[in-house]
Amino acid sequence: MSNPTATPSTSGQTSSSTTNGQTSISGQKKPKVAPSTSGQKKPPDVTPSTSGQKKPPDACQKCNKKITKTSQFLKCYNCSKSCHTTCYAIPESIYNYLKDNVSPNVQFICTPCRKEDLKVSQSSLEEQVGKLTLQIQDISKQMKKITETHQNFEKTSLTITNAAESITNRQPTWAELAAKDTGEENEMITTLANKVVNTQIKLTQDREEREKNMIIFNAKENEKNDINLDIAAFGVLCQQGLGLQVIPDVKMQRLGSKEPNKTRPIKVSFSTTWEKRRYFAKLYKLKTSRFQDIRISHDMNEEDRQMNKNLLKKAYELNESEKPSDFKYKVRGPPWSQKIVKVFQKN
Repeated sequence: MSNPTATPSTSGQTSSSTTNGQTSISGQKKPKVAPSTSGQKKPPDVTPSTSGQKKPPDACQKCNKKITKTSQFLKCYNCSKSCHTTCYAIPESIYNYLKDNVSPNVQFICTPCRKEDLKVSQSSLEEQVGKLTLQIQDISKQMKKITETHQNFEKTSLTITNAAESITNRQPTWAELAAKDTGEENEMITTLANKVVNTQIKLTQDREEREKNMIIFNAKENEKNDINLDIAAFGVLCQQGLGLQVIPDVKMQRLGSKEPNKTRPIKVSFSTTWEKRRYFAKLYKLKTSRFQDIRISHDMNEEDRQMNKNLLKKAYELNESEKPSDFKYKVRGPPWSQKIVKVFQKN
């Protein structure tokens, strides 16, 4: 008996056939079968890479590995980043000390921060060396000027000394020359010549002594008339008014008798002329400080004071006649040899 066979179905119909007792149905979709991976390339790994990414905040600053609860680590005092003690070869005893230490003087600093601190320290040191070099050069120039001034002063003193010795050793005097004509020595001329030389010698010695002094005006006078209080006030003036770190060693005294409603000036004597000049170089700072009412001048004799007064008046008149101007006339020089100079006026 033949097996029944079905004719192929038209579109949209289902055909079936029976073979060996089994029936197959055409027109239905076959189930999907997973493709074989043999001979095919594996898909690319999509696991995100950690290279180039920022390390997590709880990672070691040096090895980038995670800091766990059981890890021994220290935080950098500067950047607060954590670091394994093993990465920095820190002994157990040092670790136990640093983890509980709160003093800013003994702290753990990581390698990057130490390098950065070293750069900053080196830059600061180079800047300080540069400033000191400029100061040394400035001091050298000032010392050269002082040496030249001293040499000129020695020449002047030698001239005066030679003149005095000339009269003392009975060299020909005006009186002796006059006696050739009159036949008798003119004692008045001799006396006058000796007086002139002696006066000049005393004047030079007085100027040498005054050169170490200065006069402070308008300094408030204490009720107890205690010079130690004036010395203490002078120290405050040096530090807060002039910015001096070291207070000069000086002697001080009030000039004149104490009177009601009158402030006596103070004479300040320095140990050396150089100390006084170093102090005078800072006086410009008083104009912008709370001590701006204080006035300071050289210690001058009557002749030098009058000369200084005339020069100041002339400088004032020149400044008034040339307003406005980028320059200003000022009186400069030692008390016995002052002159008017034209200087650039800073804005």
